[in-house]
Amino acid sequence: MLTINMWFGGADSEENWATTSMLHNSIKNNWTLEQLNWKLYAAGNYEEWDGLTGVFVELVEKDESLLDDNYIKKWYHLSKHT
Repeated sequence: MLTINMWFGGADSEENWATTSMLHNSIKNNWTLEQLNWKLYAAGNYEEWDGLTGVFVELVEKDESLLDDNYIKKWYHLSKHT
């Protein structure tokens, strides 16, 4: 299963499902993956690699003043409950 990343819009359809950085997502905004010559990979095993979510949680817990930033606070709470 792939994760949906639709920061910049696009149809909620399988050909538009790809997790990527915001920069790369904005690039794919106007092109198909085939036109960009990009490949999709199956989702990894979260038990083997958490995408650095654990590191993010640890960093915030070491400096809870980071939670004063609403953006960080939102991602921290989402990360804790994953």
